[in-house]
Amino acid sequence: MDGLPEDHDIRRKPATYERILKNIAGREVNIHWVVTRPMLARPGYLEEYVSFWNAQAEVNRIWVSVYTPQIGEQSTEMLTPDDRVLLARGAAFLS
Repeated sequence: MDGLPEDHDIRRKPATYERILKNIAGREVNIHWVVTRPMLARPGYLEEYVSFWNAQAEVNRIWVSVYTPQIGEQSTEMLTPDDRVLLARGAAFLS
């Protein structure tokens, strides 16, 4: 999942949240989430994401990764070293 619906649905249409929830109904799934810099910029985003997916009966685990840029990449998705520290310090809510 590329974030909450407002982020994911734009990137992955037609694989919208609505369609995904319909397709996972009655199954057991793992959710993989890549944290990007814009997610850290919005207060409460990480907690909202985890809360949403934890509330889905079908979700067995939520796997979390940190966005890893390609060599030479300069994009708004990249976490700065300070962002990584902030994420690591706040990661207690993920466990």
